[in-house]
Amino acid sequence: MIIKPEVIRSLEREREICSFAIHHLEGKCKEFEERYRWTTEEFLQKFEDGSAGDDEDFFRWYTIAQGLADWKVTRNALEEVLVG
Repeated sequence: MIIKPEVIRSLEREREICSFAIHHLEGKCKEFEERYRWTTEEFLQKFEDGSAGDDEDFFRWYTIAQGLADWKVTRNALEEVLVG
């Protein structure tokens, strides 16, 4: 199947939006990492096993980390279409 140039340009713009969102959310995660001195991966383990506590910041961080993961999945899927 041949993808029309207009569709390719739209997908490329969408990939740029994903990259911008990823950059923004990575910065937000970095702020939490510096504040709490955990990596986001460490935090997610602690949050999911209940040992992080229930501070409102932790719910924000969790939501940001999940959003970041979702945007990365979307960007990767777009890259597969655009490159592959």
